[in-house]
Amino acid sequence: MQNPKQDHKNESHQNESQPTEEYNFLHETIKLHNTNKRYLVWRVFRFIILGIFFGMFACIGFYTLQPVMQNLFHTQEEPPRITLPPLTEDPTVTNPEDPGDSSTTAPPHVDDNSVGDDTSQGDVIVEIPPMTQAQYLELLDDVGERAVELGESIVMIHAIDSESNLQYENDIITQSSTGVIVYKTDDVILIVADNSLSSNHTSWMVTFANNKVYHATLRQQDLNRGLAIYQVLRSEVSEDTYESISVVNMGNSQSMRRGDFVLALGNLSGLGNGFSFGMITTREYRISFVDSRHSVLTTDIPAAQEGSGALFNQRGELVGFILPRLNLSVDTNTANAVGVTGLRSVIEFLSNNEAVPYVGVQGMTISEQVYESTGIPVGMFITNIITDSPAMRAGLQNGDVITRFHNVVIQSMNMFQLELLSMNVGDTVQVEAMRRGADGYEPIVFTVTLGVYEP
Repeated sequence: MQNPKQDHKNESHQNESQPTEEYNFLHETIKLHNTNKRYLVWRVFRFIILGIFFGMFACIGFYTLQPVMQNLFHTQEEPPRITLPPLTEDPTVTNPEDPGDSSTTAPPHVDDNSVGDDTSQGDVIVEIPPMTQAQYLELLDDVGERAVELGESIVMIHAIDSESNLQYENDIITQSSTGVIVYKTDDVILIVADNSLSSNHTSWMVTFANNKVYHATLRQQDLNRGLAIYQVLRSEVSEDTYESISVVNMGNSQSMRRGDFVLALGNLSGLGNGFSFGMITTREYRISFVDSRHSVLTTDIPAAQEGSGALFNQRGELVGFILPRLNLSVDTNTANAVGVTGLRSVIEFLSNNEAVPYVGVQGMTISEQVYESTGIPVGMFITNIITDSPAMRAGLQNGDVITRFHNVVIQSMNMFQLELLSMNVGDTVQVEAMRRGADGYEPIVFTVTLGVYEP
């Protein structure tokens, strides 16, 4: 009988004596691909087509998402506010546009023509020697040269019915008005004019001093005072035209006196651009608008009822706007201009494409003298409330006397106007007024939200 242990040992010995077989489990064979030029061209073409489609979709996505991403991650700075240059001579602080109201006797029996503002300052009579013919001709030459110089800030605005080209070859010019350049930058040129052309027209052209014509658009208008701002894009104006124009210098209309020399430029006759000169005949008249009253400079310069233009003083500063259909108590054939000093804030609102704040009242000043004689409190006496105006919605009535506006004491119509023009449309203000009752005048406080005048 064999020993099992011996058998296992013999078997192990046999296994060790046999050679070990090696196995390779991975066999890799590299085969050369049969290259084909057509195949290579197709692959290149396919990559180009895919790249074009990818680029197109990327561009579309970029332009679609760009505004959204800019709003989310980029804060755009607001453009600087447009402000007019300061006056070379400061107007009267207390009552610049309404000094004659102090002579008012009692409401509402007031004649604006009897309200003066020259009596307190007096007229100086100066004896001037007669002018020789040579001196007169020299004066005319000087006036002509000054008119050409000031004409760089004057434009003619045309409303057109059909627009085909810039030279009006097939256009019908229906109406024209005088414009004054008040602001220019590398982006835009702003022009102030009356708004008689803005109601029934949607297309305008502007003729500059060098007779070049360009498209204009309406930026903003004030339907209350009849003013508008038109704009011409700088990119559409040639370099020589841009260099040939100038921004007007605004003067102080309150410094004008009877007998002062003035120069009028614009469409005075209603037949085209021109100029004339003369003198101030009076500045005693006041014209009433809603929420304001403005002084009027009357002259002896001939002008049509539909004429428009700009009035300059002897220093070449703009002192008034000659507006068509200016409502005076008597019809005249001379140029009458609204003083520019009281319109500066309005022009700034319109230049910044902002509406002029509006309350909706017409009134007059109650002075200390009127108070002593009538017992009506000092302030602004309301003679008329505009229907559906902010004032009417707040509860103000005819006969109320506004004594405080936005925490500012009101002692005249002009003070009310100045404080109102320091506000903005949409502002809510507290208005304190005195209302007459059975026991005399009682104070009442109203809350007024400023709106926009829309007749």
